[in-house]
Amino acid sequence: MATQQPSNENARPASNNVRNTRQAQNENNSGPSHRNTATGQPRKRNNTRQLQPLQTNSNVTNSPRPKRRNLTLEASQGIIRIGGSVGDYRIKEKLGEGDNGFCYVAELKDKSAIVALKFQDKKENGAMIENELRLLKKVQGNDAMMKYIENFTYGSYNVIVTNLLYCDLKSQLAHNQKLSSHNTLRIGYELFTALDWLRKKRVVHRDLHSGNVFFDKKFSKAVIGDFGCSEMEKRNELGLKFHDLNHISHRVNDGEEYRFLDDAISILFLMLELCGSRSLFQDGNIEKMVKKKKKLFKKPADALIKETNKFMIPIVFELRRQFNEPRPTHTKLLTVIVKQTVPGFDPKKKYETNTSPPLHLV
Repeated sequence: MATQQPSNENARPASNNVRNTRQAQNENNSGPSHRNTATGQPRKRNNTRQLQPLQTNSNVTNSPRPKRRNLTLEASQGIIRIGGSVGDYRIKEKLGEGDNGFCYVAELKDKSAIVALKFQDKKENGAMIENELRLLKKVQGNDAMMKYIENFTYGSYNVIVTNLLYCDLKSQLAHNQKLSSHNTLRIGYELFTALDWLRKKRVVHRDLHSGNVFFDKKFSKAVIGDFGCSEMEKRNELGLKFHDLNHISHRVNDGEEYRFLDDAISILFLMLELCGSRSLFQDGNIEKMVKKKKKLFKKPADALIKETNKFMIPIVFELRRQFNEPRPTHTKLLTVIVKQTVPGFDPKKKYETNTSPPLHLV
């Protein structure tokens, strides 16, 4: 049976189904060719590309611009932020805070100096601010004192600007639980020397502890800072109480008037802390704390029995001797440190530090 073939009536000739090779190539390269059928001439190609409209994200296009900070408003409200401006300074980082203020590292806007800014609320600490400013200015002129630069108002804060030092003494105990005898004695020697300057100005510091003693980056000298609790001799205009503080003299813990000698006793306690012997004068219980301090002064040879603290015995004896003197002197303490503690101690010898960064006391 013959198979019926499909009708090819509508089929075009093969020549019409096969495109010219060159024409196909042109179409592949630039699209199908077009001819002007009216004239029989090829149409002129428009080589100018049609630019497509840029596709944008409507969320980005319609999002509002970030608001510019109102620096005048920030200043009036006393807003402090890292990277923000405070007066002529730009805040870099926070240093820490205490009972009557907090401190930041800042840089002059012209980048000529880096300083420390101490912010104190004028409403809460008005009397202490005035007192600290007055005494900080009074003790200037000695490189053992924190250098005062200026002060100004920022919102509700008074801002005290001082030179920025490398570290405080307390941070050095984080590297080692105690320091070498040389470092301990040199720190004591320099602080007792600094007390002579304060005495000439008739200023009692009243808050000498490892957090208020500072060093520059080369550990060239011990520097006393934070005069927030300081007073003129035989005054207590701030009405501060010190009965529960470990680093304060047991005399003051018992309620007696704060004297020049009590600053020296605080330095003694600081030196014992550097020896790793803070348990001899510190205790969470106030009564036990005072008993420890009295025992230390009554029988120093019985309390200081370790090789790391025996050299402190002559200093305790000298301080005890001066308890009843009308004008105790720090000069005598300097002689005791040099001649009666560690043989060969030289206060002019550099501080002992590690050899690799970050540099710290050993």
